[in-house]
Amino acid sequence: MKSIRSALVIAAASVVWSCGSAPAPEQQALRLVEEIERLAVAGSISGIADKVSDAYRDPEGRDKRAVLGLLTLALRNRDVFLWKHVQHLEAVAPDRVEVAVSVAAAAEPIRGPTSLRDIQADLLHFDAVVAEEDGGVWRVTSVVWRDARLEDLL
Repeated sequence: MKSIRSALVIAAASVVWSCGSAPAPEQQALRLVEEIERLAVAGSISGIADKVSDAYRDPEGRDKRAVLGLLTLALRNRDVFLWKHVQHLEAVAPDRVEVAVSVAAAAEPIRGPTSLRDIQADLLHFDAVVAEEDGGVWRVTSVVWRDARLEDLL
């Protein structure tokens, strides 16, 4: 079950966004997180795969293929509803942003953070690194996740 929840983390944290005029790195990272959220809700593994760097590597030694395998298990034949709270967003270099986001994933709609007290949801916290790769494409390059607390989403 933890690997399924872990996959949801990556879905919440691995999106690419490309546009004509280059917004600030923090804006790029936030757009990536929002796009990954949309793709996870839609169950689009291939869409999420495009948002994860081919050079992805997390501290647990997982590469892109392993993370996408976890995500496939988590989203297969399952509707998922997400609620996210971005806690930290910092450009540590012009082409690299650190993002901390807590996510609730449930099988029923989440009406707001206070409704999490009344439904069953997996609560996860992700610390992600998002980087601009060749061609100006932003992708997730690494994610560390852990269980979150309800307070992390309020």
